[in-house]
Amino acid sequence: MKILVYTASSGVLDLADPQQLKLLTIHDLIKGLSRRDRYGAQIGWTVLQHSLVVAELSEQLERPTALTKRRALLHDLSEGLLGDMQQPIRVQMPFDCVWETAHRLINRELAERYDLAVMGSLDFGWDEVPSVKLLDYLVFHAEVETFVPHGHRAGFQRRELTKGEQKLVQCAMRLIKALRDRPVWWLVDDFHGALESLLPDTEDDYDYDTEEEAEEDNYP
Repeated sequence: MKILVYTASSGVLDLADPQQLKLLTIHDLIKGLSRRDRYGAQIGWTVLQHSLVVAELSEQLERPTALTKRRALLHDLSEGLLGDMQQPIRVQMPFDCVWETAHRLINRELAERYDLAVMGSLDFGWDEVPSVKLLDYLVFHAEVETFVPHGHRAGFQRRELTKGEQKLVQCAMRLIKALRDRPVWWLVDDFHGALESLLPDTEDDYDYDTEEEAEEDNYP
């Protein structure tokens, strides 16, 4: 089965072909994150902003490792190509549907490219490890508290938080407030900078010193 997608840098790629999968560029994926809104584009909050908050929140963990920070930053990178699915729908999707399969194929490639693998296995869901899942969930919790009116929250699956988790949610809400009004090109630059700090040898040369430089790359 072919899984065909379009990318700006390489044209149409078959994600089921390992050689074509290697043609995916980090720049295409990050650009995609900056244009993918969470929650069905109803709240004006992108997957890129979400990822930056998850990465920043990882600093609040007890003795966070560079690997945890890297996984936190990149945990939704596949959505830059495939898009975000609202939680009430995603939890009902079968594990073997094409959309989920495409995510796993991209994440397998990212695991090899950015040294994210769990216990040496590229097929294990590195984005599903407990530390990343917790951070992702707490930021989700903070997003619901920030953006969703109280009377509309019943459809989201949320559990009661511990006191420590509540503090992390409050921290995430402050980070959301700090990032929500930043221009897109600034956020993209922040993401590239964070990736470069965690992976100094990565082939990443997309730093924007001015807004004019970003506009040349079609960022508002």
